[in-house]
Amino acid sequence: MRIAVCLELGAGLGHLCRVEPVVRLLQRNRAAITVVSPAGADSREVLGALDVELRPAPPHGPRAEQAAAPSHTYGQNLRRNGYGDEHWLADTLRRWVALLGELAPSLVVTEHAPAALLAARALDLPRAVLGTGFSLPPDEVPMPGLQPWFRVPESYLQTAEAATVADVNRGLTAAGLPPIQAVRDIFAGARRFLCTVPELDHYGPRPSERYWGVAHSSPFSARPRWPSGGRPRIFFYLGGGHRHLDGLLGELGKRRLAALGYVPGLTRPDRRALARDTVRLAAEPIDSAWAPATCDCVVTHGGSWSQAALLRGKPVLALPQQLEQAVWSYRAGAQGLATVVSILDRAPDWHRRISELTSAALRDRVAAFSGRYTQRFPHGCCGAELCAALLPKEHPAPREAPQQLDETDDDIRRNV
Repeated sequence: MRIAVCLELGAGLGHLCRVEPVVRLLQRNRAAITVVSPAGADSREVLGALDVELRPAPPHGPRAEQAAAPSHTYGQNLRRNGYGDEHWLADTLRRWVALLGELAPSLVVTEHAPAALLAARALDLPRAVLGTGFSLPPDEVPMPGLQPWFRVPESYLQTAEAATVADVNRGLTAAGLPPIQAVRDIFAGARRFLCTVPELDHYGPRPSERYWGVAHSSPFSARPRWPSGGRPRIFFYLGGGHRHLDGLLGELGKRRLAALGYVPGLTRPDRRALARDTVRLAAEPIDSAWAPATCDCVVTHGGSWSQAALLRGKPVLALPQQLEQAVWSYRAGAQGLATVVSILDRAPDWHRRISELTSAALRDRVAAFSGRYTQRFPHGCCGAELCAALLPKEHPAPREAPQQLDETDDDIRRNV
């Protein structure tokens, strides 16, 4: 049995870390896995230890004239990612059809890959979708508003829906594929696996859908020594070039708090320039199960690291850089589960933000949230059950196994 796991949109390690535990469980059932991803080097870094075939996904990216378009709905966000360009979309769809036709998989599993879904739909292949709330929107017509800080009129949503359907259908027609009637038809016929929890859903709780927990793996093994410094210990993971990196590390250094983190793309001189007496930057990705087990708080963008940290009971300071992270951060912040620096805030009050992050009030709220899910999702996501639902009925699912660590948090702390 061959399974094609397809990724398309999104950057960073989060999307790959979401599919890695699922791929690992499927492999234990002797499935042959092909992972199709635009993130070549990152794919090898995250999935290199697994016996999978890696294929490059068709290239993607917004066209210059579309990059500044509004993004109030899922469909408008697709337009910002090139789906309003008939020729690009048609070419991308043809490439996905050719690739999936060549692989002839028994199942197509997608993570933020709408073009792959449309190709699988045209080929009538069994398919499933893994996604957060952002990448797996509600099954509604029209698509609801995506940005919770705006009240969008129904008439606007209907107009946006019609425009997206027209955009996508132009590409589908040019590629010789069947049209859609609504944006939700992109997901039609696919089994839905919403990999989050209601409180952290970008669209808010969905009573009619099942939540499978936060899928987030720990494929990295680096466990650097924590620098000397005061408690609480702060773990940080931010993208290279993040505009708030220097301000954040300056405040942590000023307070002489022990801080350890990883920032992709930094050179050794970059890391030395940013380091402080009590702030250390690792040279390679850090074990994402070890880090929250040994720290007290987490600073990150508001993506998969943030969700995993909250489920482990660690308060979060979110520094979003793009829409998906900003919406998640808004939802978490509105419920008192994170302190958030707005994506529009260019000069944060770092003293205030670090004080909020390390406060007893935030720690207690996050502990109560984490406690609600400890029994239901002991490893963050009900992996074996999800695997069983993915596999065809004639293929039994593998037994559950710890997806992150054999050690307990106490074991880890004793070894730090």
